[in-house]
Amino acid sequence: MVVRDAILDDINGLILLGEQMFKESQFAKYDFDQDKVKEMLYDLIAHSSGIVLVAENNSSLLAGFAARYDDHWFAKCRVSFDIAFFIAPQVRNSMVSKRIIKTYITRAKAEGVDEILLGDPSGNNRETNDKFFMLMGFNRIGASYRFEE
Repeated sequence: MVVRDAILDDINGLILLGEQMFKESQFAKYDFDQDKVKEMLYDLIAHSSGIVLVAENNSSLLAGFAARYDDHWFAKCRVSFDIAFFIAPQVRNSMVSKRIIKTYITRAKAEGVDEILLGDPSGNNRETNDKFFMLMGFNRIGASYRFEE
C-alpha cells in the first residue's frame, strides 16, 4: 500500500470514500453534498491551502485524509487542522493510519506550521481513536459538545 499526495484525478474516488465515511458518522442525518466536497478538495489540492493524502493499493483508493493550513485567528502563528480522515473497513487494522498521520505531521512541519491539530468529531470508536492519537504524539486538549433538544 502506498501513501501519496492526492492529485485532481483522485477527487471522484475521494468523494466516494467521503460518502462512505459520512454514512458511518453522526452526520448521516444530513444530505451529503458531493459538489461542496469536490470544491473543497479542489481548493486543497490545486491551491496548496492544505494537504490531501490517499492510500492506495493496485490503483484502488483505500484511505483519504484532508487538512488545512491557516493563520491562527488570534496570533501570528500557523495552524493545521484536519477536515476528514477515513480508512476503508478492509484496511482499518493495518498500518495505513499510522503512515498517513506520520506524513501529515512531517508535511505540516515542512510548511512551517506552529501547531498541528487532529480531531475526531465522528464519535465512533472514541477510546480506540484516543489511544491511537496519543500513540502518535498528540495530546487531548479539549472536547466538543453538541446541543440537542
